[in-house]
Amino acid sequence: MAFVTPTNVTVGSVLTASKYNADVTENMTQLAPLFAAWTAYTPVWTNLTVGNATNTGRYSQVGKWVVYQGQITWGSTTSATGSNTTVSLPVTAKNTSEIVFVGSTIINDTGTRFSGGSCYQASATTMIFVHSLTGAGVVNGTSPQTWATGDLLAWQVMYEAA
Repeated sequence: MAFVTPTNVTVGSVLTASKYNADVTENMTQLAPLFAAWTAYTPVWTNLTVGNATNTGRYSQVGKWVVYQGQITWGSTTSATGSNTTVSLPVTAKNTSEIVFVGSTIINDTGTRFSGGSCYQASATTMIFVHSLTGAGVVNGTSPQTWATGDLLAWQVMYEAA
């Protein structure tokens, strides 16, 4: 069934069991996915060797709407190359030829500074990070910093599923 418009209640009207079921129960069934639990997801990286990093993610999908959060904390055997670092999306995104902003990122150069940035859809299955620390730059092995043990890259994005 679809979402139903609840009955307009007036003084003296009686709410019957059948009307309650139609107005409330069915609508709660339709709304239930909005309160769904997160699904664990392990991000897959391009131009980054995870090694012994802590690499976590989770997402929730309601209809075509996907919310995705994740983070990677560098370990001693984690390394990024000089090329653009991308991360996988848990659900294939609507394919578009436009540059699509999907969320924000925080970067922690442990013991030195925090900086922010943006996340953009790189393809229907990947996302790229852009930082604002040294002007607009793509996150990679040496930008916005030389990555070391304890450094963190975290994000939260929202996008349209395919």
